Amino acid sequence: MKEEVALQIEEMTGLNQTLRGQGRSENLFNDADLQMAGYAAALRVLTKYVKIDGKDMTVEAMRPQSKNERTIVDEIIEYAVQVANEHLVPEGMDEQTWRRLSGAERFYLKMLDIESTGAKKVDNYQNFAKAFRVADRGSLMASEKANDAALKAASDFGKRQMGDDEFGRSL
Repeated sequence: MKEEVALQIEEMTGLNQTLRGQGRSENLFNDADLQMAGYAAALRVLTKYVKIDGKDMTVEAMRPQSKNERTIVDEIIEYAVQVANEHLVPEGMDEQTWRRLSGAERFYLKMLDIESTGAKKVDNYQNFAKAFRVADRGSLMASEKANDAALKAASDFGKRQMGDDEFGRSL
C-alpha cells in the first residue's frame, strides 16, 4: 500500500515538475488532487485482495455499519492518506523536517502553502485538517467563510492560545 500510494504521488508530482521545467508556472495537479490520488491508489490495492487480515472484503463492503464504527477498510484508507500526506511537503521545506512535524504544524504550513496560490476554499481546510488529524482547526482559522477561508496570522493568536494547545507549544 505504502509503495503504491508513494508511487502515485511521486508520478503526479513529477508531472508537475516537468511542466514547470517547460515554462508553465502553475501546477497541473494541486494538493487536493494529490490527496485524492492517494485514496485512488489505496483503493487500487484494496480491490486486488479478496481477504485482508482474514476478513472477506466483499462482506466488509456490503455489511451495514453502525454510526461511529471504524472498519478495516476505513483504517487502510486512513493509512493511505497519511502516506500521501507525507509526500505533500510544501515547496522549499526539507522532507525530514516535514516528517518531524505534528499534525497541527503540518496543517498550518500546508495551508499557508495553499493560501499562497490564492486558494481559499473551506473544503481544502476541512480535508487537510481531517487528513492531518487536527481536532480543532477553528482555533487556527481567522475565517471559515466559503471561498474566503484563511489561517490566523501570528498577530491573530492570543497569549492563551500560544501556550495551551498543541500548536501553540510547537516551534
